[in-house]
Amino acid sequence: MSLNILVVDPDAQIDGLDSEFQFTNCKTAEEAQGILHRERFNVAVLEPYRPIVQARDEDPMMDLMLMLMLESPSPKILITSALPEVRVYRRYSLLKGVDYQDFLEKPYTSNQLRAAILKTVKT
Repeated sequence: MSLNILVVDPDAQIDGLDSEFQFTNCKTAEEAQGILHRERFNVAVLEPYRPIVQARDEDPMMDLMLMLMLESPSPKILITSALPEVRVYRRYSLLKGVDYQDFLEKPYTSNQLRAAILKTVKT
C-alpha cells in the first residue's frame, strides 16, 4: 500500500523513505492549504508550533489542521515538535479542539518517522 503523506515540517527526516511513501513537502501551512483541494493524503506530518503573541494573531497551522479534519476521509495527523507533547496537546487539543493521532518528539531519525507514520495509519 502506497501512502500519500503531506509534510509541513522544515526539519522532516525523510531520507530513504521516498521508495515506501509518496511525500508532498510544503514549507508553510499556507502552501499546504493551497494543495488540499486537489490532493488527498493518508497522513499529515505537521510541526504546528509557532509563538502567538496575542490571542487574535492568526495561526495558519491551526487553520490547516481544521481543514484536514474536515476532509472526507480525513487524513491522520502526526505532530512533530521539540516541545513536550503536553504543551502541544494543551495548545491544540484542549484549547482549540483539534485532534491528532500521534506525536513524535524532535529530534528524530527517518526510521523513527517511518515507525510513527505506520503507527499513525493504524490508529
